[in-house]
Amino acid sequence: MLTLASLSDKPQAVIQSALIRAKMCELMAGPLKLNGEILFLTGMLSKLDVILDIPLPEALAMLPLPEEITQSVLTRQTLSGQLVSYVAPYEQWPPESENFVQLDIETINQAYLQSLAWATEILGAAS
Repeated sequence: MLTLASLSDKPQAVIQSALIRAKMCELMAGPLKLNGEILFLTGMLSKLDVILDIPLPEALAMLPLPEEITQSVLTRQTLSGQLVSYVAPYEQWPPESENFVQLDIETINQAYLQSLAWATEILGAAS
């Protein structure tokens, strides 16, 4: 993603948003007993259209992805996709609901703060 970002004329905030979304999905995956690596990738790919300036289905079609990930990103009907839908607007607060499935707001807030710190560190190291 950082390589794509270096080829893009998008502001750093777009890349930071993608990193935060991906990390937050990963952190929330554990308590939900979901695969954190898959959720990280799903969260990251959900911003690929914005980074590449092409429609999301077209961007995803260029990648050899499992159907589960593609469908989670495009339809948001799986639990993974629902998590991405919950996390996506989180930085604009407030989310539609304070809780997500069985995760309480404290756990969600901690995931966001950890994701923000991680993305800031990653982008700082890449500069």
